Amino acid sequence: MGTAQQLKDKFISLSNFPFGQFVAAALLADRVDKPLDDIIAKLVAGMSIGEITQEFGANMGEVRSEFGQFRSELARSTTDPPTTDCFKTNQ
Repeated sequence: MGTAQQLKDKFISLSNFPFGQFVAAALLADRVDKPLDDIIAKLVAGMSIGEITQEFGANMGEVRSEFGQFRSELARSTTDPPTTDCFKTNQ
């Protein structure tokens, strides 16, 4: 799928594409092992994540569960951040 910088550059290159759909597309690409560009193209064409998941023969229940797990992990990381400043340099 690429590095964080590549994903950021990819999102920036898309005009008027919702960030939430981009995140869902990136997660789906990782889960079903399909190119992110293919999933984004299908979303732009009007398909839903569910339709794309079904087209790729993936189990929607498993994909939903993994999305839910990701959301939970993301929420935990934003509400319970590390206690040290990892960007601070030691002098």
